[in-house]
Amino acid sequence: FQASRSVANLNFREMAVAQLQRVEERINTFLAPGIMATEYLAGTELIQTSRGQLTSYVDTRERTTLLYANHPPHERRIYDEFMRIKLYNVNFDLVFMANADGQYAQAPEGRYKDPGYDPRRRGWYRELTASPDRTVVSSPYLTTGADVVCSIMTKTVDPSGRPLGMVGVDYTLTTLTKD
Repeated sequence: FQASRSVANLNFREMAVAQLQRVEERINTFLAPGIMATEYLAGTELIQTSRGQLTSYVDTRERTTLLYANHPPHERRIYDEFMRIKLYNVNFDLVFMANADGQYAQAPEGRYKDPGYDPRRRGWYRELTASPDRTVVSSPYLTTGADVVCSIMTKTVDPSGRPLGMVGVDYTLTTLTKD
């Protein structure tokens, strides 16, 4: 009886490990497009030449609605590229970037930034800058709209190779949760 119980426990463990491996594979497959998108964006000239070209909300005193028409030309081109990337995957909620000087850009438009918004103080930005890795998947968190997302972020550099900041996507986890 004891031997058959040991075999049953062994089979259960093997099945559990196999199931967990399938879950891990599904998560990796689900997140792969976000990793590819951020790494692609980080390597583009458009992003690498963005130093000093984006809007900063650090010194604002009022809530700011992000509108395409209010941004400088370089930031509009970044917005257009972000929207192209966002349309690539239904799980991309937001495509964004933050430079080390506090400048910030995102797509889609119409959302807002609170007075004094500084992306460098956000948990996702600190998580990436503290990591030795080039690309990081954040822990899941709730957005202000109460959606569960994780951020996939890749460090950026300027054309001379100096650190610039980061580019990322907020990845809604609704589909993964259903799976």
